[in-house]
Amino acid sequence: MKNRFCASICLLGLCLLPVRPCVAAGPGTLPGYRIGVIDLTRVYRDYTRTKIGQEKLAARFREYDAERKKLTQELTEMRDEVNVMRREVVRGELATAEREERQREIEEKMLAVVRFRNDIGELEKTRNAQLEGQARRLRSRIIERIRDAVTSYAEKNEIYLIVESSARGVGNVEIVVYKSARLDITDAVLEILNAESEEAIEAEEEAAAQAAAELAQEQETPASQEPAQDEDAQAEEKGAQE
Repeated sequence: MKNRFCASICLLGLCLLPVRPCVAAGPGTLPGYRIGVIDLTRVYRDYTRTKIGQEKLAARFREYDAERKKLTQELTEMRDEVNVMRREVVRGELATAEREERQREIEEKMLAVVRFRNDIGELEKTRNAQLEGQARRLRSRIIERIRDAVTSYAEKNEIYLIVESSARGVGNVEIVVYKSARLDITDAVLEILNAESEEAIEAEEEAAAQAAAELAQEQETPASQEPAQDEDAQAEEKGAQE
């Protein structure tokens, strides 16, 4: 408690230090004050690269979701086929030899069902990891470019300190209680970032996505090559009978 009180007094003392007022020449220009504020949340949101990247991620998610639904439908059809064969055996209308052959076919198909179900599970894990990786890389590229733009603007305008105005502290309280519009460089930084054409951004993001997809494909190991677990097959068969 004592340390917090001392820190608060120090912070208050810094806030009360005299500062040289600034007469800004225009939005985002700080010739005298050497301090700026920026709303990084808005910069990230309104950055064209963010919008394009998120659209591509959404498209990739829809592609993966369609793939999952297709495989799930195939799995359902395989289970239905097994159930039809099982009912034929239960009715007792087959000859002994034919019934034994049909039972053997059921067991083989049940193993195939289990393998296919495992394949779907592994594929889903892989796709989720790929989407998370793409989102993480996109976020890193965006943050890096924002940081470069802010740094470039600060050096060009001889700004010594830039504060993030949308940040919040303990209790979700705003860290920056007040800011003058003359100190806000948000629009200026967005203008720098969005000066790049959408076509150039599209091409770069597409190339990055393609490289990530190729890398992921090289790292994939088909789950169907893994041996099926007997206990899984037994559980699957028991569940189908119920």
